[in-house]
Amino acid sequence: MYYNNINKSEKQYSRSDNMNSNTNNSNTNNSNTEVTNPMNNSNNTTIDNESSSNGNTGQAQENMSFVKILHASPGAPAVDIYIDDKISVEDLAFSEATEYLPLLAGTYNIKVYAAGTTDNPVINTNVELPGGTRFTVAAIGNLDDIRLLPIPEDIKPSKMQGAFIRVAHLSPDAPAVDVTLPNGTVVFQDVEFGEVTDYVNIPRGVYTLQIRPTGSNAVVMTISNVEIMPNFYYTFYVLGQLEGDPSLQVLATVNRTPGILTTNFNEELYPLNYEITTPTTTAMNRSPKNMSKAMDDFCDKYDEIYADLEKHGLDRRIAKYLVSLILDYVNNNHNRYKGTIRRKANMAGRDLTLLYPWIFDIMSALEIPNKKIVDITIIIISFGFDKASENK
Repeated sequence: MYYNNINKSEKQYSRSDNMNSNTNNSNTNNSNTEVTNPMNNSNNTTIDNESSSNGNTGQAQENMSFVKILHASPGAPAVDIYIDDKISVEDLAFSEATEYLPLLAGTYNIKVYAAGTTDNPVINTNVELPGGTRFTVAAIGNLDDIRLLPIPEDIKPSKMQGAFIRVAHLSPDAPAVDVTLPNGTVVFQDVEFGEVTDYVNIPRGVYTLQIRPTGSNAVVMTISNVEIMPNFYYTFYVLGQLEGDPSLQVLATVNRTPGILTTNFNEELYPLNYEITTPTTTAMNRSPKNMSKAMDDFCDKYDEIYADLEKHGLDRRIAKYLVSLILDYVNNNHNRYKGTIRRKANMAGRDLTLLYPWIFDIMSALEIPNKKIVDITIIIISFGFDKASENK
């Protein structure tokens, strides 16, 4: 991928020297496509100043805008991007993004061509860039209806603890989706194509996120082992096609220095570990019948665990509920753990303490020794892996 400099009177474009670049490929042609802001139908795309700079930003930075371009159109080839008729980015392939490009505030003409061509741009639009902002501009939709979607970045520092996450639904043939935790807790609800959610504040931890058609228990994608660090801003981009090629996939950006308007914020674009799950398989794995049998088998084999917990004051009904949560987690996530049963159980136990810390808080509050809590948890998780292996 190649970035070129633009020098012109009153407007200047320059390359950031502190970003990582990507690589590329593909091909196409198409007639002119009028690109509109999702919020209006004008021939210009205006970026709303949703992410104004903080009060400590200098006057020079207040006149700058930092722009990343993301190729999120699954049917489009690799592209060349021209800013005011001068080539700025070459051979940007699907799922790739440019570095943040620093631009002075003003109006720019953006043309997007199939790589290596200068006829019939697939996008030809004017973009107004306000100063003191940072955002991603995503090319979304199929080739016949490709358009630009401006996605403002939050550059205001926050006093809240934890991290901030959001989801951008950029898969044109996927229905509205819910993003949930494995236990069904909804993090984002009814996210439609072209929609970018608001940020949600969550505690630090290692998370597994599931993507489901809105209102359904069927999981079409599982995003596993996502480590969320405090004071970082994460955007998860759902790209590709539910049916067809390129297939459904997820990329994420991490802003490591929120609140700073500069090219040195070291934001990364990286792929996540994820698993495509068919609704039929998911429905079978989550069926009450299977879980009921697993619970009965556990009780038959380890009734003494329930008896022991009762001695510490934990009601058997609550103990069974806690066991069911752990077994359900293992049942739906066993494929992402590798190694011996003990190793997998230790890794899953670590993730469970982050996902369901209150399970262990309950037992600690009853003054159950920590070693006993760990031993019981490992027994339950190991049993869950054994049952998952039987069901293969």
